[in-house]
Amino acid sequence: MNDWFTIDTIDENTYAISEYKHWEETHCYLLNGTKHSLLIDTGLGICDISKMVSKLTDKPVTAIATHIHWDLIGGHKYYPNFYAHEAELDWLNGGFPQPLEMIKGYVVDRCKLPENFNINDYQFFQGKPTKVLYGGEQIEFAFQTVRDQLIFTNKRIISVDVQGITGKRKSFATMPYSKIQYFSIQTPGFLEMIPDSELYIMFTNGFTAKFEFKGAVDIGKIGRILSEYIL
Repeated sequence: MNDWFTIDTIDENTYAISEYKHWEETHCYLLNGTKHSLLIDTGLGICDISKMVSKLTDKPVTAIATHIHWDLIGGHKYYPNFYAHEAELDWLNGGFPQPLEMIKGYVVDRCKLPENFNINDYQFFQGKPTKVLYGGEQIEFAFQTVRDQLIFTNKRIISVDVQGITGKRKSFATMPYSKIQYFSIQTPGFLEMIPDSELYIMFTNGFTAKFEFKGAVDIGKIGRILSEYIL
């Protein structure tokens, strides 16, 4: 069914993707940034929401759910890169309080399903998030390194390590501010054609991390962020 989803443009970078043909009338929201896109909720999973999203962005998409419920994570299966709150991890690992047959009843209730949809194939999404969110955590700043990403929240640093030739494989590391013992920054040289900055961090367990930045990155700002949280 090509008209299962309804798309409403909120602004040039924000879209609402709705499923009005189902009694739940779910609404998902796509936010397009400069380098990445964020999909808030992925709907019922009756039709492939990723086909609609691909028409609205050509950037890598991360999915996140307002909460883990059957009508909001049905399309998570199309997005291996997704975030979830720590309190709901059990629901993504067999602990959802409603049985599958009950959920299937909700899916087919008061709904004209697409002809190619088979309720017997329907599964409640289960999976391991690429990032776990914690209560009260807020993203403060994000920086692009030579190839990877460095995200500063009010609780920790998150490193996104892009691997492989295609860059589809990613490794995520979390580094709490409370474990930082020492850090140093290196500013770019005055006459460098391509500015090159560095951040070096040592942790209390002996682990060290080094990040290189190319281009006009305010390395002093990164130093001020770290000082604010660890001093």
